[in-house]
Amino acid sequence: MEIPKGPFDDVPDDKDIVCHLLKSLYGLKQAPKIWFDTLRTALEEMGLRRLDTEHSVYVLLSREGKKPQSVFIGPDLVIAVYVDDIMMIGRTNHVIQEFKRLLNKKFDIKDIGEATDYLGIQIERDKAAGTLKIHQTRYIKALLKKYGMDECNPTRTPIPEATKLNVDEPDEQILKQDGILRYQSIIGSLTFAMQGTRADLAYSVSLCSRFLARPTAPHMGLAKGVLRYLKGATDLGITYRRDCAENLFAYTDSNYQDRTLSGDGRSTSGYGLYLAGGLISWSSRRQHCVTTSSTEAEYIGQANAIKQIITATQFLLELRLPVFHTPVKLYADNTSSQSLAYKPAARPRASHIDAAMHFQREKVETGLVDIIHVASGDNAADGFTKPLNGVKFRRFRELIQEVPRTATGGVTRAPASCSRQEWRRQAHRWRRRPVKKR
Repeated sequence: MEIPKGPFDDVPDDKDIVCHLLKSLYGLKQAPKIWFDTLRTALEEMGLRRLDTEHSVYVLLSREGKKPQSVFIGPDLVIAVYVDDIMMIGRTNHVIQEFKRLLNKKFDIKDIGEATDYLGIQIERDKAAGTLKIHQTRYIKALLKKYGMDECNPTRTPIPEATKLNVDEPDEQILKQDGILRYQSIIGSLTFAMQGTRADLAYSVSLCSRFLARPTAPHMGLAKGVLRYLKGATDLGITYRRDCAENLFAYTDSNYQDRTLSGDGRSTSGYGLYLAGGLISWSSRRQHCVTTSSTEAEYIGQANAIKQIITATQFLLELRLPVFHTPVKLYADNTSSQSLAYKPAARPRASHIDAAMHFQREKVETGLVDIIHVASGDNAADGFTKPLNGVKFRRFRELIQEVPRTATGGVTRAPASCSRQEWRRQAHRWRRRPVKKR
């Protein structure tokens, strides 16, 4: 920065002066923090309260038109803030217009009407059908054109099932600096799509992100393979339904010592959290430690899913939205790890597992979570842990409800509940079934 001309022209050249800014300037390191504090003060003066679980979300709880003894069931207004972009959801149109009027007194705002696009995510709302669809078709088409893949041949899966990579690659195979920057740019763009609406990219983006510092030609080939997949699946998205009465539920799965990426012996776990007929949260990541059995890997995966369930329930409770009830069902396909969460005394050989992972026992005992067995073929988190072939990946997309935005599609429903005892009885009868000889 330079001292502005005017009142300081008469200062001798051999003297140094320091100016104290009375107002923040755009581009300074302190500017984002100052703007956040300014906006927060203005919103709180208007009666809104910031959520403790999400500091970018504010709610307005008003008793206007309600009985004094009534309990708040949902806020009158919810706003989400991203820098200077604000999205709002109101109980009535009058509440929204009043908020806009008060906000316009404090700042110069631009009202662009009903939300159809927010941070690159397109929003399609059908009030008659009671559906809300989110997708990133426009962003993905621009992404393909940016990297010269808009005319490529599409593929059915993001990553081939037989993919084998190693954690450590020889230095002579690493791309040159311009290739590294291009690879990082591609993965960064894919990450934005994955975090927005494309849960089907979670595993492939997570895998490719491990080589951002030292990518090689095979890694670049994998990244381009994901772009080829997007060429044939540009219009996939998530649909939420007003008439879906399904409770909050989740799937979890783990891939013991993921053979797709060898060299560190770690497993990959993932989960998907559902509400209103669609995914609201998903994850695919390498586990933080080396596990010695599939039971331990699945147990850690269950713990990660339960952490996200707790985060979601706390957020919904703070919003005062009665859209779920406990226990929240968590579907997993490993009976041994489920038994470890319910009856720890039955697994003395699991005493070496990190104590932090055992908090799930408390959540099961208190009734917050109920871990239920599901067949591996019906586990919607299977595609978050490993590459799949075309048939299995298509099934995975159906389970996570990544459907074309023009398709009606059905509502993703949790499978029928099955207790551990019933599952064991069924498995025991299946094992005793006689084998017919030809």
